[in-house]
Amino acid sequence: MGTTTWTSWNGRIKRPHQGYLSNNNLDELAQAVAKADKVRALGYGKSSADIVASSGYNIPSSVLSKPAYLNGERNIVTAGAGLSLAQLCVYLEQNGLAFAALPDIDEITLAGAVSTGTHGTGRQALSLSDYLTEVTLIDAQGQTVVVNQSSDLYASLDALRVSLGLLGIMTQVSFRVEALKQLALVEKAMPDSEWLASMDDNYQSYDFLRMLWLPHTNKAWVIKGQPFSDRPPFEPLDPPVFNRYRRLWSKRLYALAGVIPSSVPCSNRLLQRTFFSKEVRRIGSLYQSTVTKSRSGTLELAEWTIDRRDFAACFKELKQAFEREKSWTHIPMDIRFIKKSKAWLGNAQSEECVTMGCVTRNPATADSYKSFDVMERVFLNHGARPHWAKRFKASPETLSKLYPRYHDFVKLRRSLDPQGKFLNDYLAPYFE
Repeated sequence: MGTTTWTSWNGRIKRPHQGYLSNNNLDELAQAVAKADKVRALGYGKSSADIVASSGYNIPSSVLSKPAYLNGERNIVTAGAGLSLAQLCVYLEQNGLAFAALPDIDEITLAGAVSTGTHGTGRQALSLSDYLTEVTLIDAQGQTVVVNQSSDLYASLDALRVSLGLLGIMTQVSFRVEALKQLALVEKAMPDSEWLASMDDNYQSYDFLRMLWLPHTNKAWVIKGQPFSDRPPFEPLDPPVFNRYRRLWSKRLYALAGVIPSSVPCSNRLLQRTFFSKEVRRIGSLYQSTVTKSRSGTLELAEWTIDRRDFAACFKELKQAFEREKSWTHIPMDIRFIKKSKAWLGNAQSEECVTMGCVTRNPATADSYKSFDVMERVFLNHGARPHWAKRFKASPETLSKLYPRYHDFVKLRRSLDPQGKFLNDYLAPYFE
């Protein structure tokens, strides 16, 4: 068999892919998994952590890209685990259906999204993994296993919801979906004192709520949305035409920040006044009006999840730390809302949670990006949990105390895969 070399998105790790697999030939895939010493399924390379990197047998997402289909009248959709979220969302909308909540990017595989805890935002929003109703996978012995909420296999479906690819290779996933809705969204800038004071009221009042905090500007871009069934409550108000250049100018300004870090506050204020100042009103489905369809370049991110009751104090401490320690932080920092997850390794372990993301647009210098370290220190002090597929440095001992079923998951992984076939160098310290 031939050999193809795969290079990770951050250029740090090369992954040899041993051999060739026909698309959707699951018997062939099962045989390959059974014979492999190490195996991982590849996604689309959007994770900031090397969660997929492996020196063993790597499975391209195209092998698992079986088309979606609907399951009778129960609002259940089933699809190949390697299908992209974009493909599934388009299919659902064509059939008058949708996810109840969606992340802000669609260039991800379904298996990658559910395995890492990818999530949307809103008063009733859940992680995508919590909409799972059934998973078909290939285990470490090459056997095909079907797991749903009523099965005893794998303890329960909840162990698989955020399993980081450690319990098997997902080949097919089924989700609970709902009727397609139209949203009316208003986006505008608000001072930090105002959006923070009104956050709880907005959370109770709006189905969709998201803030893009703009460090060193004392402002955030607040997005509030409600579904409507008849006429929209307002006429759309498009952003200025020049907003199409926001990414270009961000890229240029933050390239300067790589040379002169202290230029970041000035760059942030310029970006805020230019691109985050004019009110915008949108009408559309959740997918069409809130999800980014493409990204212009590589980003490195960290994200932390915290109990909603603790967020305000944590945010104030973080803001002070950024300024006091001259931690010059790129915009925007994404603030979203999710409900408690059923997943054993789900980041949302409280009934109502807030997530906050931190980004650098200079991936080459991400390892020395001070804001990641400051944010981790502050959020850990408040009992927050990191996103598994994004940047963090917390030790296994620290994380084991943050997840009530952490040790149950490790025990299950060992029993199902005693040779550590699905482990890689990145995950082994946490789950070996």
